[in-house]
Amino acid sequence: MWIFVDNCGHFQSSSSYIAVIQNPYAPPAAELADPDALFEQEAPFYVVAPRKFTTLFFATLGIYALYWFYRNWVQVRLQGENVWPWPRAIFQIFFVHDLFRRVGRHAEQQGVDLGWAHGRHATLLIILAIVANALDRLSMKEIGTPVTDLLSYAILVPQWFAFGRAQRYINLASGDAGGAANAEFSTANIVWIIFGLCLWAFVLASLFIE
Repeated sequence: MWIFVDNCGHFQSSSSYIAVIQNPYAPPAAELADPDALFEQEAPFYVVAPRKFTTLFFATLGIYALYWFYRNWVQVRLQGENVWPWPRAIFQIFFVHDLFRRVGRHAEQQGVDLGWAHGRHATLLIILAIVANALDRLSMKEIGTPVTDLLSYAILVPQWFAFGRAQRYINLASGDAGGAANAEFSTANIVWIIFGLCLWAFVLASLFIE
């Protein structure tokens, strides 16, 4: 790599070049790492901006929560922990207490007072997941239709609130309260949003037909 160009293709000033020559052990004058790659390597947990989290959660009918768990465990593994992200995401009710406990412990180590009862919060998410699963099963078997159908979608609101609060604490513990490191929508995000809107259209059409 030429000394005058960083990883983003930006030319460095002559003063930066002279500083490097004078002290080869000095840190570079400009950040050389790709921001997204740096975030994935250094962020202790999955940081998301509130607006992006809300959009993806509702657009995908809550399916985003599965990816949310997966990405949090990916970040934990990147810190050197021997964990399997996908199994912990799929069987999330058995590992959510462990995840939130890690968030709380990391915040304490960083001197951040979250004031978060993470154990009760994890239990709340488990209860909501069980209720949502029960409503889905009743709806699939047409038991209590259309009430169970409507409730199976209405429960997305308390789930969003509980997940959103957890995300707020995770952002704070990670040193990024506003989730600025992950606020933009990627191409994959847009694809999922389009897929989710199609799914919503199918769901609403089914409800009206019934």
